Amino acid sequence: MSVTCLNCKAEIQHQFCPHCGQKKDVKRLTWHSLVAEIAHFFSHIEHGFLNTCYQLVIRPGKTINGYIEGKRKKYHKPVGFYLIWVALFILTGSLIGKWMGYHRNVESNLLVPANETWNYFMNHRNVFELLLIPIIALFVWLIISRPRMNYIETLVLNIYAFGVLNMMVTLEQTIVGLLLRTSYLTAWFEAQSAILSVCWFFFCLFDVFKNKRIKFFIPRILITIFISLIIWYKLGAMIVELILKVGH
Repeated sequence: MSVTCLNCKAEIQHQFCPHCGQKKDVKRLTWHSLVAEIAHFFSHIEHGFLNTCYQLVIRPGKTINGYIEGKRKKYHKPVGFYLIWVALFILTGSLIGKWMGYHRNVESNLLVPANETWNYFMNHRNVFELLLIPIIALFVWLIISRPRMNYIETLVLNIYAFGVLNMMVTLEQTIVGLLLRTSYLTAWFEAQSAILSVCWFFFCLFDVFKNKRIKFFIPRILITIFISLIIWYKLGAMIVELILKVGH
């Protein structure tokens, strides 16, 4: 027996509408339906999101290449994956910092400067990250992935990679700030976090392209990472200085 879809008015003969995909039987909204929707959301996140997190950390090459090649049902989409970890990074950093009473330390070291520019950059890290990811992806494409990947596929690689980097820093903040009860708003924490991020990014690029038969493979990765660090620290600082100059 066919019915009319309540969403698009098309005729439904089976369980789902052939035009918009809505279910044939739509029940009235109740407390039970609301709880069921929340449970479905978290069960879906657990199935797809956590599996993507695990696979990206230990098998970034297989995961990213698989997604690019079309195996997209089993993995969380890159933009959503990245934004979830950005949100968790901001949330955990803010809550733990306020709860434990941590304040940013102005000390510097060889990797991390202590000045107004860097503090502004770190306080708005994810905003600048969104601006810098496409630029870093451009150099990854020019130096390593071209012509095996187009620019958008290389951008997807970098979005996944930066999602993992946000996940790693989030877990670091939780372990150091909450479990070890030590402030993570220090130059030392940011320096060791940067070293860990660089090491994993090297592993990610190596794992993604290791079977692509690229000449001067390791030097290309090292050059790409070096340029990425310049973009992150120098170009990021230039953007901040421009913003501060306009603000003053």
